[in-house]
Formats: sequence, structure tokens, C-alpha cells
Amino acid sequence: MGHFISNFSTFLVAVIVAFVCCWEVGMLSLLVVPMLLVVGATYAKTMIGMSMTRTAFVSETTTVVEQTLSHIKTVFSFVGENSAMKSFVKCMDKQYKLSKKEAFIKGLGLGMLQIVTFCSYSLTIYVGAVAVTRRSAKAGETIAAVINILSGAIYLSNAAPDLQIFSQAKAAGKEVFKVIKRNPVISSESNGRILEKVIGDIEIREVHFTYPSREDNPILQGFSLTVPAGKIVALVGSSGCGKSTVISLVQRFYDAMSGDILIDGQNIKELDLKSLRRNIGSVSQEPSLFSGTISDNLRIGKMGATDEEVTEAAKTANVHTFISKLPNQYSTEVRLYVHKARTVKNSQTSLLFYVCESN
Repeated sequence: MGHFISNFSTFLVAVIVAFVCCWEVGMLSLLVVPMLLVVGATYAKTMIGMSMTRTAFVSETTTVVEQTLSHIKTVFSFVGENSAMKSFVKCMDKQYKLSKKEAFIKGLGLGMLQIVTFCSYSLTIYVGAVAVTRRSAKAGETIAAVINILSGAIYLSNAAPDLQIFSQAKAAGKEVFKVIKRNPVISSESNGRILEKVIGDIEIREVHFTYPSREDNPILQGFSLTVPAGKIVALVGSSGCGKSTVISLVQRFYDAMSGDILIDGQNIKELDLKSLRRNIGSVSQEPSLFSGTISDNLRIGKMGATDEEVTEAAKTANVHTFISKLPNQYSTEVRLYVHKARTVKNSQTSLLFYVCESN
């Protein structure tokens, strides 16, 4: 941005000085500048479209690589190395073809800018010579005007490549700003009612729900369920029938299309979202560990927890003995790999997902 402003401002000053010195030569800027701007604008518009396409191709390639590396054992198990490489090569081939086209457009665009610039040089010198010959302007003033116009054209052409950078930034930031400007329907910043004491009665009334990305595939149709506080309930069904969806709706990751979900007789849409989620403890179907120590991960549920509370939580989950056998115990660094371990506590079956790996 600084480079562009510097060159463009120098060009404007040069044009003003040219008008002051010799208006005949200065008038040429009214012809030269539109020509340069038309060529530059066409070049920039073309590069913006290609930059957006490149961003999409890079995203597709990154997804292929990420999926392959994160499931590398599965790829090896099904002898899918060649298939993964073909997918990667296919994505890279798209980028290669786009790069060749982009190089051609860039060369043509910058070449046209140079052609217009040199043509403006010739025209400016010719007009300046005519003005001196006809004695309508002094030689010194004409030379000053010519030099300023030529210098201005040089600075304007120097500013032209910055348009490509702006186009790339605009293409890359378009999706980011779209997300930033989006107003979510469910926001943790919204204020709502805070329950002073949560008993835990859950009631789901005639809930209909469809995921926004699959509106033609309804998940819940008139689903109703009552879970009294302290009662153990198991939702059993085939994959995709909506078991996890019910939990997501209770945690208000989504809002039901119709129907109500009540906790202690209060509609969860009227409750403070932060307070609601703080009072729900869950182990998701696909849990994650964050970079840091075991203690750091345990504190995610309560950031201000003391060491004693962390230890007590681990004992309740029946993993304290396992953690204590690690070299650094609760200070052991963990990594984002997950293993499953089943434990039984107070006749309640729960899934714990931990893997701790020493550095």
C-alpha cells in the first residue's frame, strides 16, 4: 500500500507541475492517464478472478493432503497410496494450468502497460517540440513539463504491479470478511436468563430439525423426549438417525426448526448461552485434545480450577492412576491423537478419550 501511494502521489504532483510549466504538454495527461488506467483496470480485474480461482484450487489441494496425512493408516490399510497421489496430482495439475494462464495474462498486461508508457513518451516529446517550435512555450518550461509527464508515467507504471497484489489480497480476504461480517443466529454474546440453580430436568417437545447443509434430509420429525433429573437414558439407533443431533440441540449448537427444548421448564432459547453450556458436561463422539499439558486440557472445563480440583476431576473419571504413572504426571505434554478407554463409574458408562505422549 505504501509503495502504491508513494508512486501514485508522485504521478499526481508531476502532472500538476507539468500543467503549470506548459499547459499543452500537461493536457497530454488527460490522454495518457485514461489509457494507463484502462489497461491497468482490465489487468487487475482479470487477475482478481484468477486469484480467486487459485485460492479455491489451493484449498482443495490442502484438503486432500490434510485428509491423507490425518488418515494415513487407513490409506495404507486399503492400499490407497496411488489413489491419494492421483488426487494430489490432479489438484496440482489444475494449479499448473492456471499458473501458465496467469503467467501469460501477467506478461501481456505488463507488456501493454509498457507499450502505453513508451507511446506516451513519444507523444509528449513530440507535442513539447511543436510547442517550442511555434514559440507558444519557452524551451526550459517545455522541457520541465516533458520531464514531469515522463516521470509521472514511469511512477504510474511502477504502481501498476501493486494492483495484482491488491487483487490477490482482495480474493484471499473475501471469504474471511464474509465470515467476519456474518451475524450468527446463535451467539454466545447474547444475554439471556441465568438459572440460579440447575436441577436437570430435560424436556423435548415435538422437535423438527434439518441440518442447514442438508435441507432435503430431515433428521428429527416430531421428536419428543422427557428426561427427569438424575435418570440414565440411552439413545439407541442406526447411524444417522439423530442421536448426536439431539445432544447438539440440547447444547444449542443448532436451533430446532420447530418445537421446544426445555431445561427445568425454561426454553433454552431464552437462557444465557454461556451459562447453559457451563452446566452441561459431555464427551463428544469425536473429542479433541489441545496442545499443552494434561492439566491445561482438564482446566478447559473450568479455567480457574485449582490443582486439587483437577486431581479430583481425574479421580472421578478414573484416570488419576494412569496419569500418575506418566513421567511428568499432570505436566505431561499431550498431542492431538485420541484413543478410546471405557470406564465404569457409579454404574454409569462413560467414554473417556485421552492419549498422553511425553516429549
